[in-house]
Amino acid sequence: MNKYETHNDPYTYKDKPDVLINKLNIMSEEILDKTEQSFVSIRMSEIENYPKGDYSFNHYRKIHKYLFEEIYDWAGEVRQVTTQKGTTIFAHPRFIEPSYNDLYKQMKKDNFLKNVKKEDLYKHLAFYHGEINIIHLFREGNGRTTRAFLSLMAKESHNINLDYLKVKKEDLIKASINSSGMDYDFMETLYKHIIQEPKN
Repeated sequence: MNKYETHNDPYTYKDKPDVLINKLNIMSEEILDKTEQSFVSIRMSEIENYPKGDYSFNHYRKIHKYLFEEIYDWAGEVRQVTTQKGTTIFAHPRFIEPSYNDLYKQMKKDNFLKNVKKEDLYKHLAFYHGEINIIHLFREGNGRTTRAFLSLMAKESHNINLDYLKVKKEDLIKASINSSGMDYDFMETLYKHIIQEPKN
């Protein structure tokens, strides 16, 4: 879970630098990981309860808070540390909000997918996913928040379901890495499988 490279990380216990400070005071990374997954997976499955909004910066933060508020006091709060994963360096904290707002302009232009034809949805979702990932608003839970956020947008715009279990986790990671270099081809391929037409 906690595999980011950070400096002077205030989100972890001083004597347990691999464990995020949590409301349950769990001091084992493995146990925290399993507990977090259990709590969050339930909330992710209840799309009808996701916070509604305009897909703005604050709406995205509300979705993170909804998913993680039972685990972390900082749920919904923008990270205050620089961070990277492998060779992928995420947005500096001072650029997080303006970077998201730049992406928001594009989402708004698309009317949050409502102006996008169904056959082109995979391209737009892949682009949104890649751009949100490189911004990386939070210390933990970015991937799940992105999936919840885009699932809500797809459902509200086209009554489309996004099933991320249709692709491998390691493929999503690889696609995200590629997207950080503005190569969205693999992410687009994955979204062709993730997009699920509703059954009649």
